[in-house]
Amino acid sequence: MIWGHILVVVVFIPTIALTFWNFDDDQTFFFNLSMILISIACFGSLGLMAGGVLGLSALFPSQYTQAVMVGQSFAGVLAALMSILCQAVTSDVILNGQMYFGFSLIMCFISLATYYYLTTLTPPMITDDGSEGLIENEEEVSIEAQANHFPPIDSDNSGQTEEHQLPKWTMYTDIIRKSAIDLTTISVVLIVTLAAYPGLTSLVHSTSRNHTWNSYFSAVASFLLYNVGDLIGRSSANSLRLSPKYLLIISFLRFALIPMIAMCNVAPRAHTHALIPYDGVFVLLVILLSTSHGFCITNATIGATTSIDKDSRELAGSIIALFGVTAAMFGGVLGVLIIKLV
Repeated sequence: MIWGHILVVVVFIPTIALTFWNFDDDQTFFFNLSMILISIACFGSLGLMAGGVLGLSALFPSQYTQAVMVGQSFAGVLAALMSILCQAVTSDVILNGQMYFGFSLIMCFISLATYYYLTTLTPPMITDDGSEGLIENEEEVSIEAQANHFPPIDSDNSGQTEEHQLPKWTMYTDIIRKSAIDLTTISVVLIVTLAAYPGLTSLVHSTSRNHTWNSYFSAVASFLLYNVGDLIGRSSANSLRLSPKYLLIISFLRFALIPMIAMCNVAPRAHTHALIPYDGVFVLLVILLSTSHGFCITNATIGATTSIDKDSRELAGSIIALFGVTAAMFGGVLGVLIIKLV
């Protein structure tokens, strides 16, 4: 995960530097280069860091996995608030972007320092003796205590473990088979969400005559409201658990939100008309999209990790991250097609 942090920091520095140069004569080059840099940053953050953190949290009880999911959502809320703050401070879009990316770079350093501090902590281990501890019916012990349970290096047990160790491909297929419904739910949820947010929702304009509300409508009603709803959904997931089949049904029902959002006051639009030009309805749809996303994806992630044997949960967390990133890519492609059709 340390290389993911370094990669993001290295990429963000030239991204910010590009905003100080005048690219008015070649905006296409500026856009393409910025997209390449952001793609590399996404590889570092989502591919390396997010996958690693999710895989690590899968080794522990479901509260840890939920904490990781809530942390991701809280980061979205923080980013949305920073966007609104930058917009309030200056109307200059270039200065706005410089401030926003500068804030992102600072957060990368904070994340790097936090990760380093995390590596100095004693990791918890869950024992099966049923004794009292910080977690109900479970006990957290130091890494020295974990070593007491390990067989000697030169004992026959270590060789016996290697003989019965499953091949890598068998572990992959076994994880996918056991968590197939939850992985499908995660994929469908992300496809629906990325098809509507942020591409389609950011194009919805307010029908109000209030100039201030119109200026902040997209930042508040789309980005901030979505991330707050996502945070609420993720926070409530562990309190209200649903079976994988019900989660899968809800994830498919969310497809209905895409055409309903497309019927709102999306502009520009070339092929259809706005059938639901009401700000209140759009806000309600964003709330439904965000809360259902947070609730379903957190529940499914917890279900997928807990359905796997403890020895394979770290690998399962990485597989979940891989499925999530792949589904997000397809959702983004679908979102572009929907915008073209609208």
